[in-house]
Amino acid sequence: MSGQHLATRFRKPSKNPASALSQRRRMVIIAAPPVRMLDVFDPAEVFVDANRLRGSKPTYEVEVVSAGHDKMVASHLGMPLLTHRTYRELSPAARYFADSGRR
Repeated sequence: MSGQHLATRFRKPSKNPASALSQRRRMVIIAAPPVRMLDVFDPAEVFVDANRLRGSKPTYEVEVVSAGHDKMVASHLGMPLLTHRTYRELSPAARYFADSGRR
């Protein structure tokens, strides 16, 4: 896995396995230039497929976030990737979890 993205979960896991499956989990994929499209779309598709297999109640909310100041991220192919928001627009708690995954 390259350093171009990071998927993190922002809710504490439940001690009850049944209720853990019913909680929505926010998955953030952070894209940094030059982003490789597969580094964004592969993990996103895994979570979307997990939601589809789950059926009526999705478990994962997938969001793509730019590591820079602009929502548009340059890719190694020269095609821009439009993200949902920038890293600075994340809540301080979400930024903490994302930063802690870089070590």
